[in-house]
Amino acid sequence: MRVKITEVLSGRLNPAWVKNRIVLIGMNASVSADDFSTPYSTSYWPYQKMPGVLVQAQMVSQILAAVLDGRPLLWVWNGWGEMFWIWGWSTIGGLIAWKVRRLPDLVIAASVTVGILYGACFVFLTQGGWVPLVPSVLALVTTGGGASAYIADQQRQKQGRAGWDERSPTAIEPDIT
Repeated sequence: MRVKITEVLSGRLNPAWVKNRIVLIGMNASVSADDFSTPYSTSYWPYQKMPGVLVQAQMVSQILAAVLDGRPLLWVWNGWGEMFWIWGWSTIGGLIAWKVRRLPDLVIAASVTVGILYGACFVFLTQGGWVPLVPSVLALVTTGGGASAYIADQQRQKQGRAGWDERSPTAIEPDIT
């Protein structure tokens, strides 16, 4: 509920409105310098920034939900933790490409692994954790695809060299008829 300062000063504020409630006092006028961009700000043109008092209200709401409803607050890993997580999934993508050589099997294995990654991120989210999903999927697929392409190229080069060795000039006899 929003109440104007003129209503408070003129005595038109009903005490029941604020009894046993958290009261935040602030400005929501566009002339105040207490405005913040949010992810929702960019969906409107011109950009609509959120007043600071509404940002504070959202934070209070999250804290109350955590305390009263037992809902976990979101947590994140530090940069090194996220980098290790992404690197781990990248390594798994490379190992899958190294072990699985047939393309249909590789696609199935990569799809199952992405599903496992999605499930792991979902489990973390239900526990309040925010772990990087999209960068991990990109690292897994890119490394797996790159390793698969490298292995295929190495096999083609090896087959080409083997074919050249078998047809060396000493092995080919000229046809003189």
